[in-house]
Amino acid sequence: MSSALKFGWGALFVLFLIPAILAACTSNSSGGSLTGVNWQLTSVTFNGQSTNNIISEPGNYTITFQTNGTANVKADCNNAALTYTTNGDQLSIKAGPMTLAFCGEASLSNAYVQALEQATSFSVQGGTLTIDTGSKGSMIFKQG
Repeated sequence: MSSALKFGWGALFVLFLIPAILAACTSNSSGGSLTGVNWQLTSVTFNGQSTNNIISEPGNYTITFQTNGTANVKADCNNAALTYTTNGDQLSIKAGPMTLAFCGEASLSNAYVQALEQATSFSVQGGTLTIDTGSKGSMIFKQG
């Protein structure tokens, strides 16, 4: 009977521990959640520019981080499946399969995915996600 009780407490402990670990992996110090949100790109700053490049159609450039370390990306008329890891507020994104349709001369499809791959850190503040891309660049997203 006591071994069954030990197993019961151990299983209960593990059931409560796993969500806590997942929460630690998917949120940063500001308390916002990275996962489970469809983030829409609203602006980009490249190489320390003093002004943001406003994205006129945020719904065309989105990312949704899943709890299993994958991210679904809409890059204009293309879709991509990326992988990511976090460690505190550090963020690393790796390329994965992507459709390669031509979205037009003004499309930011390839530049968007390439910028995501340069991610170094993130912060979530309310409904805003900021991904820093090193070299004084950043991408600002809103909840979609």
